Amino acid sequence: FLDPAPSVNTEIDKAYTTETNIQNGLIGAYASMQNPYYYGGHYLLINDALADNAATGGYQNPVLDEIGMRAVTPANTITAQMFVAIYNTIAHTNNLLAGIEKVNIDAAKKAPYQAQAKAIRAMAHFDLLRYFGQHWDINSAVGIPIVKTVATIDVKPSRNTVKENYDFIISELTAAAKDAGEVESNNYLGTNAINALLARVYLYKGDKTNAAKYASMVIESGN
Repeated sequence: FLDPAPSVNTEIDKAYTTETNIQNGLIGAYASMQNPYYYGGHYLLINDALADNAATGGYQNPVLDEIGMRAVTPANTITAQMFVAIYNTIAHTNNLLAGIEKVNIDAAKKAPYQAQAKAIRAMAHFDLLRYFGQHWDINSAVGIPIVKTVATIDVKPSRNTVKENYDFIISELTAAAKDAGEVESNNYLGTNAINALLARVYLYKGDKTNAAKYASMVIESGN
């Protein structure tokens, strides 16, 4: 009893043994998106600074001004931290998906958890692509690295193409939409939310036919 196992910093091999562990891991994946450099603040702030919704300046903040002037340097701490924060969410989902495979529960119970984890991972890749890749050009080689396995510290993935990015994101979301089902709370990604995200991805890709298809599925669902 004098040498207890840490309750917060658990080894990944021991983290997932029960369905409750899976539920907690999923909540952790959602919670990671609240990072101040992701949906907790800066990701949304930068969006406005890059567009015509807002202007930066007046606070002697050169990091923000670089973004507002669309002249971002490699030393920009906001974009660097944002990059890390979003890949941290992806790491959470990769660990969760690996853990789900090890837990001894029915496949039917696993499916909705896996679907939500894949949807979060796909959305994170999509968010990265829109900021760090040439998402407007399907033929561009300048996409973002796809990370879909648990990575070690020495792994340094290279960029995928934009087409590979879209193919991965759409494949993940399409599979997730089939298994997510309806969720009890709007705080979780159910079928309608995932289909809405698919419509948005297709719209960015320039595929208006599929964008309309998935948007209509959400609108006509009655929910």
